[in-house]
Amino acid sequence: EALDVEMNKQEVNVTEIAQVETTIDPPVDDYVHDVDADQPIEDIEQEAEQLESAHLPYKVDSIDESDRPAKKARITLESAASFPYDNVVLDIEGTATSISFVKDTLFPYARQRLGTYIRANGVRNAVVRQCLLDIIRDIIANRSNYEWIESIPEISAENLDDAVDLELWWNIIEAHLLKLMDMDIKFAPLKQLQGLIWNNGYSNQEIRSHVYDDILPAFQIWRHHKIPIFIYSSGSESAQRNLFKYTERFGDLSAYISDYFDIVHVGKKTEVNSYKTLATLAQNGA
Repeated sequence: EALDVEMNKQEVNVTEIAQVETTIDPPVDDYVHDVDADQPIEDIEQEAEQLESAHLPYKVDSIDESDRPAKKARITLESAASFPYDNVVLDIEGTATSISFVKDTLFPYARQRLGTYIRANGVRNAVVRQCLLDIIRDIIANRSNYEWIESIPEISAENLDDAVDLELWWNIIEAHLLKLMDMDIKFAPLKQLQGLIWNNGYSNQEIRSHVYDDILPAFQIWRHHKIPIFIYSSGSESAQRNLFKYTERFGDLSAYISDYFDIVHVGKKTEVNSYKTLATLAQNGA
């Protein structure tokens, strides 16, 4: 199955293994970790637990202690044919990165800049303007569901593109989007705007993303066995790409990822058809 991302955790009898710098070493079934002999055994065991928590199918083949102060532990991986899946599809929040990074770093960054950003780019930037028009259409169509919106300018959704005066809508749009953020509503135009704001933050080095320690070894093993990696998240494709391109610990991880999917192009995570679409795209190599 293309989307069978459940992996069988193999028991590993590890007493001395730590990942300092991970490398791939021929033949194809071997995976080598360099071990620091001076590292406390508690740290070594913690590193082993982190690898095991990634649910990667592997077993310890041997541990070479002859070459001190550096010694090697050789991890023998199962062959690609033994993996119970053809592709890997990962979420981001709570899977690749911590929930706290999203809620305590990314969301506040976008929130603080949202009003200024839409006012500065809503007229001159076609992508931003389209997002704002989609937001206005949604407000007009679903106003009864948004009790926090007291009044809106009189306008017809049919001639919105030509007739809208964004100057009359700035405060309404900003307050509306902030409310949706407070409620954690997965609204596509909001996600696109957040991604554009974060793009500025990554580009000017104000943001560097957190990813879990087991992400890199997992990516290396999957690529080693030619298993494509896809990302599916409520965040925009742009936001996804930047998160893996600008990681604080590992640098640019984007080369490991085959493609990115968001709710605009695939659909919401709560809809069955989204996963059918995702399976088709993954099987076809996106």
